[in-house]
Amino acid sequence: MIKISSPKNFYTYLILFFGALGIRILFNSFFPYLHDWDERFHALVAKNMMTHPFTPMLRANPVLPYDETSWTDGHIWLHKQPLFLWQMALSMKIFG
Repeated sequence: MIKISSPKNFYTYLILFFGALGIRILFNSFFPYLHDWDERFHALVAKNMMTHPFTPMLRANPVLPYDETSWTDGHIWLHKQPLFLWQMALSMKIFG
């Protein structure tokens, strides 16, 4: 543990701590994938699995043509294992 012998050292360490914390928050705010999570896709597939439990579909009734090679735009969605999607669908069915 750091021994703080004077108030001047205490304020120096305090400024260093909050400076490092501020730099960390600043770098994390510029991270491009911070808000681009795929939980919204998991929830949508789990919602569709409530009606079709053995077919993980991203869009149940696609209106526009879809690309089968893209995992975000395909009809059948196989990005996550079905057990977790079934658990989500069951909790949606129970809790609404």
